[in-house]
Amino acid sequence: MAQALSQVGYEKYRITEEHKEADILFDEVHSDYEDINGNVDDLNSSIEVLSAEFDTLREKASESAKAVAQTDSILKYIQNVATQMTLLGFNASIEAKHVGEAGAGFNVIAQEVRQLAEQTSNQTRSIEDVLGSVRSSISAIDKEITLAVGKIETNIATVKSLSSKNRTDLRKNRQNQQKPELILFFD
Repeated sequence: MAQALSQVGYEKYRITEEHKEADILFDEVHSDYEDINGNVDDLNSSIEVLSAEFDTLREKASESAKAVAQTDSILKYIQNVATQMTLLGFNASIEAKHVGEAGAGFNVIAQEVRQLAEQTSNQTRSIEDVLGSVRSSISAIDKEITLAVGKIETNIATVKSLSSKNRTDLRKNRQNQQKPELILFFD
């Protein structure tokens, strides 16, 4: 019987030591979980800041697109002025020819006005081409930002889900951690 009690005492000691080791391991795992959750929270915050920055970029792209659209009306006005200048130049040339020799100097001015109108019209078309490229670039940027924000939002949801799951698992593990009880039976 003494030997059995000694054996029981040894088994109790061994189980207690194993339980202490399990507690240490659990505390290490718990600490790792807490570190992971802290990193996940930091990552989540960073992703949210990045998402806000993308929203700001999207707003800036939209403002740029509106500014480009406003230039369209200015360019149309300039194009109309160039067209009217061309007509005035033709009319002035016709009138100069009606006057004859006395209108020769006026005819030179009329030709210069027509050339200026033509150059203005050409430059306006060049500006329209450049603004068309800017519009396309802004549209492409906006699409890329929208895609990036969508990916970020998906990542935020995933990170939040993982973080929540880790916390739930950690609570369950802590609640389920039970110390083995040694029950001795004596005859």
